[in-house]
Amino acid sequence: MKKILTLLFIVVLTISCTKNDNKIVISGRIEADEINLSFKYPGMIEEINFSEGDFILKDTILAKIKANDIKAQINRSKLEENTVSTALDAKYLQYQSALNRLEQLKIKKQFLNDSINNEILMAENNVKNADHKLKIDKINIQKAMANYEKVKNDYERFKVLYNENAIPKQKFDEIETLHKISKDDLSLAEESLKISEKNYLSAQNSLAISKARKKEIEAIEKEIKAAEKDIGIIKKEIDITSLNKLKTIEVTNELTSHMDDTTIKAPNNLIITRKFFQKGEIIAAGQSLAVGYNPEEIYFRGFIPEPLLGKIKLNMEGELKIDSYPDKSFKGKITFINSRSEFTPKDVQTPQERVKQVFLIKAKIDHNENILKPGMPADFIIKTE
Repeated sequence: MKKILTLLFIVVLTISCTKNDNKIVISGRIEADEINLSFKYPGMIEEINFSEGDFILKDTILAKIKANDIKAQINRSKLEENTVSTALDAKYLQYQSALNRLEQLKIKKQFLNDSINNEILMAENNVKNADHKLKIDKINIQKAMANYEKVKNDYERFKVLYNENAIPKQKFDEIETLHKISKDDLSLAEESLKISEKNYLSAQNSLAISKARKKEIEAIEKEIKAAEKDIGIIKKEIDITSLNKLKTIEVTNELTSHMDDTTIKAPNNLIITRKFFQKGEIIAAGQSLAVGYNPEEIYFRGFIPEPLLGKIKLNMEGELKIDSYPDKSFKGKITFINSRSEFTPKDVQTPQERVKQVFLIKAKIDHNENILKPGMPADFIIKTE
C-alpha cells in the first residue's frame, strides 16, 4: 500500500523574502511528497530487495510476504476452473452432436416424405391403370362371350345340317374352326380378366402400404421433437456451466489480486529514505515497511509576505539557487499559492501588521541530475519585469 504524505522537517525556518527593483527572492527548502510503502495483508516478510538510500526504478519488486495459503487457494481455484472448462467443452461437443443429429433427422424426414409421396403417386397411377385394364377386359370378355354364343349356335345348327348331308363338309369345317377360335378367345378373355383383377387388387394393396408408411414420418417427427428438447436441456446446462466458469475465473482473479497485494512494487522511481523492517519479521496490514520519495517530483516550498503576494501568479517562472552550487541555477515554475496566510491575523489590522502575514507557495523544479534533495535550503528568484 502506497500513501502520499508530505515530508515534515522539524526545523526552525527563518522566513525571508527580499525584493530588489526587478526581482523577488523567496527563501525556503526543497521538499518532496513522501511515499509510504506497506502491505494490505499481515504476514512474514520473506523477501526485501532494498536498503536505505537505494535508487529504485519503477515497477521493481521491493518486498514480499509469505502467501502459501493464497497460493494454495489459487491452485485449487485454477483446478476447479480447468474442471469446469473441460465440462463446458464436453457440453459444447454434446450440443454440436445433438444439432447434427437433429439435422440428420430433418434430412431423413424430408427424404422419406419425398420417397413416400412418390410411392403413393406411383401406386395411385398403378391402381388407375389396373382399373382401366380391368374395365377393358370386362368389356372384352362380354364381347368374346357374345361372339362365342353366336358362333356356338351357328355351329350347332350347321352340325345338324351337316349330319343330314344338307351342307358340304367344307362349310361345316369352316364353322367348326370358327367355333374353336371363338371358344379360345373366350378362354383368353377370361384369363386376362383374372390377371387384371389380380393386378388391380395388388395395386390397391401397394397403395395402402405406401399410405401406411406415413406413420414412419410421424415416428421421425417424434424423434425430432425429442432431439429439440434435448438441445434445449443441453443449452441450459451450457448456460449454467458457463456461469460456473465465470465464477471460478472471478475467484481466481480475485485471489490473484490478493496475491499481487502480497508484493510491493515501486509505484515510480524512488529513493528510499527509511526502512523499518527486515526479512523474517512480521508486519501488520497497513504498517509502514519503508518510506521514500520520487526524485523527479521534488519541489521548492517557501513563504512570501502579503505585500508581495500581488506580484506573483501561478505558472510564473523563476530560478532556484542552493548553497552547494552557488554558481548553478535550476529552472522552476510556481504551481501553488495558498489563499490563506500561515499566521492568523487580528480582526483589525494596521498596514504595519499586514506585513507580518506570509503565504505558502510551491514551485515545480526542472531537475534530472539528482542534485536537489529534500531538506536542502534554497532560494527561488522571480523576475518581476
